[in-house]
Amino acid sequence: MKRIVIIFTALALISTSFTTIGTYVNDLQNQNVPQSGDIKELKMEITFSNPEVADDGNYATIHLEGCSSLLSPGKPVIPVYKKIMTFPFGTHIKSIEVSANDIEEKSLYKKIMPAYDAVPPDMHSSLPALQEDKTIYEGKEFPQTWYEYAAMGGIKDGKHATILSLNKNKVGYAK
Repeated sequence: MKRIVIIFTALALISTSFTTIGTYVNDLQNQNVPQSGDIKELKMEITFSNPEVADDGNYATIHLEGCSSLLSPGKPVIPVYKKIMTFPFGTHIKSIEVSANDIEEKSLYKKIMPAYDAVPPDMHSSLPALQEDKTIYEGKEFPQTWYEYAAMGGIKDGKHATILSLNKNKVGYAK
């Protein structure tokens, strides 16, 4: 069986911080490959600028170029790097490893702005609420992990494919 090893190295938050993500996959489509398989490595480095912290009245906001925002009602809005990877149909992802090194703590003088509640379907009955999740803002770290991923089957360009969706949190929040 064919094995593919994918390793991503990302320089995070500060240019000295980095993350290594290793993904081991087996391609079941190619039955002609010997049982020992080939090992291939793909390495990708992504450099991020320093996060921009802005004052938004009662709260601080954080922006990181190249990242979208994690929006979970009541929880701090933090930058997250999202990557979608597509593999041949039948690829099995055996494991993903992520390690965060050189994590740097910085103090903010204000809390990070929480995400608004969802907008009601009619959009007229009320304004979305801006409420802090007390478990987060009074001491629990957010998010609980530095990354999340989901592997699934799907269709890409009209062909069946194995899709890996990876979300890497670049900033965490702790009281």
